[in-house]
Amino acid sequence: PIIAMTANAMEGDRESCLVAGMDDYVSKPVNAAGIKEILERWLSKAAAALPDIPDSVPVLDWSRLHDYFDDETEIRDALQMFVDSLPERIAALQPALQQQDAEQLSMLLSNFIASSESFGALRLAESLQLIRREAESLGLNKTLNFADPKLWEALAQQTERLEKERHALSALLEQRS
Repeated sequence: PIIAMTANAMEGDRESCLVAGMDDYVSKPVNAAGIKEILERWLSKAAAALPDIPDSVPVLDWSRLHDYFDDETEIRDALQMFVDSLPERIAALQPALQQQDAEQLSMLLSNFIASSESFGALRLAESLQLIRREAESLGLNKTLNFADPKLWEALAQQTERLEKERHALSALLEQRS
């Protein structure tokens, strides 16, 4: 969000700022509680909903698996092991979210994204990328651990998207068997 700050409050300043493309407005003198309220309002909106993944992104890119394995049995077995590991990997994100550990969350997401891409689970990888980008946009990185529990809670709810992608992968694997 873009929040305008003006030196003094004149009638019409707020409207002028909004017309100019600002998302919100605050006038000086500012206080910490007022700034916190505005930031929470806008950042909570940002964390509440991630964009949908385009339909053009496949659930699974079988060609990635063919890069590593020679026959269909090896591919199915490897993919089954990957799909079977997903509940545990998704659950592993929860402590980092609950403890508001931005560094741990970033590491887990990076590893999860890399393995998802290697296995050709492109929609899952994209979902993880969206969660990571959202966390980064909220300042949840190594240098700033944003303390608002509402933001972390909203981010944690996004892991439901990962379960949806896990079910889609399982369904594809069943069809291929």
